Amino acid sequence: MPRASGLCGVLALVVGCGPPLARPGHGPGDGEKDPEAPAPIVTTERGSHGGHLVFVAENGARVGELTGSAQTLVQDITPATSPDGRWVVFASSRSRAHFAETSLWIVAAHPGATPQRLTTSGGADRNPAWITPDTIVFASSRAGTFDLYRARLVRAGGRFALAAPPSPLTRAATHELSPAVAPGGGTIVYAAVDAHNTSTLWLIPAAGGTPRKLTNGPADLSPAFFPDGRHIAFAAPAAGRKDTDIYVIDADGGGRRLLLDEPLGDETGPVLAAGGRFLFATSVYRSVASGRPVLSSVVVVDLATKPRVFRALHDPVAVDSRIGVALLPGTLDGAQLAGNATYREALLAAVVENIRREIDRAQPDR
Repeated sequence: MPRASGLCGVLALVVGCGPPLARPGHGPGDGEKDPEAPAPIVTTERGSHGGHLVFVAENGARVGELTGSAQTLVQDITPATSPDGRWVVFASSRSRAHFAETSLWIVAAHPGATPQRLTTSGGADRNPAWITPDTIVFASSRAGTFDLYRARLVRAGGRFALAAPPSPLTRAATHELSPAVAPGGGTIVYAAVDAHNTSTLWLIPAAGGTPRKLTNGPADLSPAFFPDGRHIAFAAPAAGRKDTDIYVIDADGGGRRLLLDEPLGDETGPVLAAGGRFLFATSVYRSVASGRPVLSSVVVVDLATKPRVFRALHDPVAVDSRIGVALLPGTLDGAQLAGNATYREALLAAVVENIRREIDRAQPDR
């Protein structure tokens, strides 16, 4: 596995019954996105206090905070927007004893909303995805290894809760991570990591059943369905190099092929939008000397263009590390996306800016 050591390396790269969730006009299921959401892209922006969720416009500008920066070290990661765009479920270390421990939280998709905690298990809960407007799937280590669980959400008195204890979808010796739901919610694709640190992709019915293996690895990660349900994008090692690129397979596991190639970064976490035209991902640039992460960026490529070029959604005011992408429903501004600098141009500018900051800190009076 490229630049990864054991399960920690894999995680770094990836990373019931009851009443309806909400009545029409009051939450998931009413078919309209939140009109207060200031921008269509949600991502984790990292800083001195860990990471929190922000809204990002198509030109890369941060236009609002979703969870807000905390006064203590926390991480808000792996956001997932509800089908109507009104809610965001995410993993967070808020209220946990250790930074690496995460529970699931939910927040309305507009600035100033107050997050609510959903899960309270002793294990780590992460990687949520929506199956239906009131049902999610997520990965949890509550039983020892990471397995996939289903949970139905209910809302009463302005508060969310689980309708019943989460029910397991998988029970294997492997770690099951990064579930992604097919259009229509019938099936779920996920990554399974075994004791030898081999990661493969599997498919399972969303209602439960026997998993089916799709790929043989050795390091296939963070899958995502195309909107047509016929193809699956995922991250895997580049041939002959130490970085990861974006690959694609048919939904039955066949036809494996390279989709996007960028030698300067590790691309993971693909997300498809606009009928499969735009692919978003996280790209991590690492030090050539040490292999340590230097900058993580949200990148996008228009798959309808040739050649296909990654563009970085860097904020024009200050370049901060961003990781993970969730999209609110609606139309993206393709012209603004196309106006972003190429990943390589943006990366060079970011490195120069960071050097300038270091010089300014070292010489404050000049």
